[in-house]
Amino acid sequence: MQPAHSTQRELCRPLERAGANGLRGAHCALDSAVRPGYGKQGPGIFAVVRTVPPGQACLMKAWPIFDATGDLPPGIHAATLAEVLAKFGSGTPQRQRVARRLEHIYALAKASGHLARFIVFGSLVTAKAEPNDVDIFLLMEDSFDVSQVRHRILAAFDHTAAQNFLGASVFWVRRAAALGGEQGAIEHWQVTRAGGQRGIVEVISHD
Repeated sequence: MQPAHSTQRELCRPLERAGANGLRGAHCALDSAVRPGYGKQGPGIFAVVRTVPPGQACLMKAWPIFDATGDLPPGIHAATLAEVLAKFGSGTPQRQRVARRLEHIYALAKASGHLARFIVFGSLVTAKAEPNDVDIFLLMEDSFDVSQVRHRILAAFDHTAAQNFLGASVFWVRRAAALGGEQGAIEHWQVTRAGGQRGIVEVISHD
């Protein structure tokens, strides 16, 4: 079944991917989710990737071409976490490291139970070979209370802690407090320091 938020999709080849559990196999990631579970190191948050067997076709997002400055064209480009990691999480060791940070923070934000929208901007979602870090904007449900957040995910909602311990710049706001409304608050992150516009990415979930 094609995801509800899917726009243009293309056939993809099997993707070689190593998971956090050390398993490796040729597969094509269709979607991913994060769920609580129990592993060798005890309870935690684990990425769950839905796949199809090797040799079978799957539908993956057809990303637009980068512009002359290495940015995505203006707009909010929606994709699953698996699609974002497949596009922006390979290449140089630094890009792979930063992509793993993105995956970790997404798991933390989802584990809060109050994540409304997850936006990625900055150098990771550009053609830059060596992105500095990952820049993230979290739009949270109005029911979110940071004082009630469990300690193990709290760093994702503290800007300084996120920079120091997670290697990311994370900004968040509740839906009701979003200046200019929800959509306006998200579109704001398209604006570059020079005053132009670039494309940003929204990680969508189908779980």
